[in-house]
Amino acid sequence: MNRKARTAWQTALPIVAVTWTPLANADTEIWTPIPGTETPDYGGPLMIERNGIVYPAIKGTRTPAYGSNERLIIRDGKLYDAIPGTNTPDYGSEQRLLRTR
Repeated sequence: MNRKARTAWQTALPIVAVTWTPLANADTEIWTPIPGTETPDYGGPLMIERNGIVYPAIKGTRTPAYGSNERLIIRDGKLYDAIPGTNTPDYGSEQRLLRTR
């Protein structure tokens, strides 16, 4: 392989690797606001949203408690309780509309 071809290959390979690497699936952290304000209470309970399901965090960590019965479901911009043991929303339990960003 000649020198120009090798240089081009060494330049293109990292670019292709970075481009094709899938992006991380980021979670949304939901902090309970301090009563009477819109300031998050960072010492309070943490909820983590992943793929439309809101889980409470395991105490002292930022890991979702997947087995928790306190799950919430986000559908069409509204928040619902999950039917126990499932990821199905209980449509009679609509809690609040989510704020748009």
